[in-house]
Amino acid sequence: MLKKKLAVPASALALLGLFVTGSNNAEAATKSITPSLAYRYKQNNAYYYDLSTSDYYKDVWNTATAAWKKNGFTWKKAANHSKTTVSSYSDDTSSGLKYAGYDQVSYDLKTGKIISSKVRLNRAVFKKYGYTKAEQINVAEHELGHALGLDHNSSGSVSVMNPANRSYSIKSCDVKGMEKIYSTAASFDLVDGQEEVVTVTNYIPASAKISKVKTKYTSKTNSLSVTGQAKGANSVKISYNGKAVKNVKVDKKGKFKASVKFTGYKNFTLIAQDKKGKALTKAYKITSDKYATAKPVAVKASHPEEAAKLTYTVNTTKGSKLNFYYKNKLVKSVRANKKQVVVTFSEKELADKKGNFTVTAKAENKKTSQKAKFAIVPVGQEQTLNY
Repeated sequence: MLKKKLAVPASALALLGLFVTGSNNAEAATKSITPSLAYRYKQNNAYYYDLSTSDYYKDVWNTATAAWKKNGFTWKKAANHSKTTVSSYSDDTSSGLKYAGYDQVSYDLKTGKIISSKVRLNRAVFKKYGYTKAEQINVAEHELGHALGLDHNSSGSVSVMNPANRSYSIKSCDVKGMEKIYSTAASFDLVDGQEEVVTVTNYIPASAKISKVKTKYTSKTNSLSVTGQAKGANSVKISYNGKAVKNVKVDKKGKFKASVKFTGYKNFTLIAQDKKGKALTKAYKITSDKYATAKPVAVKASHPEEAAKLTYTVNTTKGSKLNFYYKNKLVKSVRANKKQVVVTFSEKELADKKGNFTVTAKAENKKTSQKAKFAIVPVGQEQTLNY
């Protein structure tokens, strides 16, 4: 966003930061070529000097620069000094916590030549919002992208230059953007005459993240216990089948816990919220395969004449209990000690039975699976399911 122009003979200053409040617009499409800014290096390589004092952040920068090198821009580590420096800082003030990092660039407005560049990461934000090391590296890659001349991609984009990025590494759209900038070498010839100074500030929203979600189903109460983390959020809204069912507070450590009574096998969604109930994250989805036992599958049903028995080869959850029902009456229970088991019915057990068995599976701390139909195949026949 252009703030102002001043007609003075000086270089230009750009501050490109990572703003950490707000949310992504997940509906926005990714631009196929990430846009560029007004400055660049002469060629697709540059030296940088790492001011980090900890091995942890030295590794973050090493990994981030290596990722760009792998994708075509070579960041070369300087031994003692460079016009481009990388480091981290900690600002936990209310204004400081808005930014996960920034890139402050001085450049010649007429030619786009970079004069100096300070690339920084905010450790306080990483701690408050629970960034993993991989996510911190993504932020470092994002800021290095600004340093080499890339602008933000669209909001909600799958791009390291997503304005609120913490989830993505360098993508093809970012590589294309970099390649477009450096398709030719720059001469940086001096231009006589009056120059203009412009200050540009780009923000990158990065809201709370829901993580470490665990579920446990209690059959006695038909309820699901949900625990997890939502650092930087005030509450978590829980919905089932698209309907909000509960708001649960997030404690000082960023943890939340809730129990929801329900029926069926629909999806739960979790959304982190601020004090005013505004969404800070996209919906975190809990599908039925997370809280319910997988539906058993008969991959083979064999009833040979010479064997005088019907056998089912069943794919199921290891440790689950398989229950076979005929006309709503339980006729056999089998404990599955592995993912695929063989269940056998004698001719006596099959007497007067035709059509199908109804089969369910039940694993510990999981809801009983949805019902499956196993055909009672006649003598001399076999059914096989091929994937």
